[in-house]
Amino acid sequence: MIITPTEADLIHTLAAAWNQMKDLSPMGPHDQDEFRTGIHALQDMILARAGRRQLESFGPPGVGDRDVRLGTAARA
Repeated sequence: MIITPTEADLIHTLAAAWNQMKDLSPMGPHDQDEFRTGIHALQDMILARAGRRQLESFGPPGVGDRDVRLGTAARA
């Protein structure tokens, strides 16, 4: 499972945004926690794309002779 160069760029951009946010003085008691939670949600969305691509490579469920759960050909 490999992420694309654009996805990698996005992950690095989010890391840079987090590093800049850490340097700011907090405006409220939960600023950094909420920002970190948002960054993690975005990272999850970006990284999930690689997983979806991998699943899509197996085709629709029940079609063909692949066992999607294991990622291997089903045994007869």
